[in-house]
Amino acid sequence: MNATLTFEQPAWLIILCLALGVVYSLILYYRHSFIKDPSPKQKLIFRGLSVLRALVVAFLAILLLSPLIRTDVTETQDPVVVILQDNSESVANSMSAEDSTQYADAIKALKQELGTDMDVKLYGLENGLVEKTSFDLNGKMTDLSKAMSDVYGLYGSQNLGGIILATDGIYNQGSNPYYVTQRYAQFPVYTVALGDTVPQKDRKIDKVYYNDIVYLEDRFKVEVDLLAQNLPGNSKALIYDVTDGGGIEKGSANVTFEGSSVVRIGFVLEA
Repeated sequence: MNATLTFEQPAWLIILCLALGVVYSLILYYRHSFIKDPSPKQKLIFRGLSVLRALVVAFLAILLLSPLIRTDVTETQDPVVVILQDNSESVANSMSAEDSTQYADAIKALKQELGTDMDVKLYGLENGLVEKTSFDLNGKMTDLSKAMSDVYGLYGSQNLGGIILATDGIYNQGSNPYYVTQRYAQFPVYTVALGDTVPQKDRKIDKVYYNDIVYLEDRFKVEVDLLAQNLPGNSKALIYDVTDGGGIEKGSANVTFEGSSVVRIGFVLEA
């Protein structure tokens, strides 16, 4: 800690403040006898009071110069490193039991090694950001963009040294995490690629388009992009009105995929 004294007014005015205290004391005590023929003890008391009065007046005058005590405190913090582990089933399906055990041991060793010089935080990507000590890899949802945003929200104002993102890159909620990392480019993101890089055969709902506002009993259109990866053939798409007692089918469409392709279909519904 380093403390310094500064004044809003020129520092040389302190000399005038001291002089003012001396002059004020002399006016009160010089050649002014409260007691005739004072004893040595009384003289000593008068001199002490005169010095005290001079110091008090000088101190009050110095306060008019607006003195400021500036204190500089230096605090050293270890950089924060956040390890984000994809805890979804898709990661588990891409590893054998032996590989999963070895990987878990490697993550623990990495955390221990980095922990000597850094503050390491370990989180699992599940339904939100959950601080973990181990992973079961049985999550159903992965929202990489929200997890990254949450990390920036928690540690963005701290000494964030970097983010280690261990994932297979598959996310079924949220937006593309690439755009989140571009928004906060001042923090480095290191990726650990998990799983098989070969695209798997799959058919899924890719995007849904609909009006944000519809009015009661109006008819409106819902459009859906269906994506097929390395899986040509026929599919049937159904749309339901979900209620407490189950679901009521509101429309269907037959779809034919040719190789890896995207097919857009539409349904007209009543609000």
